[in-house]
Amino acid sequence: MAEKTADPETGRRRGERTGPAPAACEVSLYLRASPTAVGKRRQERVEERLTALADDGGVGSLSVERWPGQLRVGPDEDPEAAARYEELAAAADEAGARLAPFFEDRGGIDGFIESYADTRVLTFPVIAVVLKHDGEVVGLYPCRRDGVHDRVEEAVDALDAGESAANLR
Repeated sequence: MAEKTADPETGRRRGERTGPAPAACEVSLYLRASPTAVGKRRQERVEERLTALADDGGVGSLSVERWPGQLRVGPDEDPEAAARYEELAAAADEAGARLAPFFEDRGGIDGFIESYADTRVLTFPVIAVVLKHDGEVVGLYPCRRDGVHDRVEEAVDALDAGESAANLR
């Protein structure tokens, strides 16, 4: 595990990141559909910065996708957003990171009128950045590692500075 140091501006502990150069990474930006006004402005700022990086060759590629705020998944369903959640959860788990509280996976409930015991409800963050290198998830923002919140803007700042944003290695 990389040694933690304090960020001089925020005082928060920072992990030293090593990994692939930004130009070698595929960056995926996930935006929640129908965010609040504040969330929408934040989405726009991050999308503008990442688009400029992609246009300048600062990242290998950029894809922008929308996902729902919440998704109910039944036992026989395998929607794309649920598959993406599973991929991210597996990558985070392997790296010792946590998706909660930014992503949520709740089991179903037995209701008064109808049972949803075999249904999952997935909740997605307003914005997420995923970095892949050679098809492997190497960066995921937001997440929690060693009790520290890795923020989306930290990933964008690292990429903008030409530094690795691989926080899952």
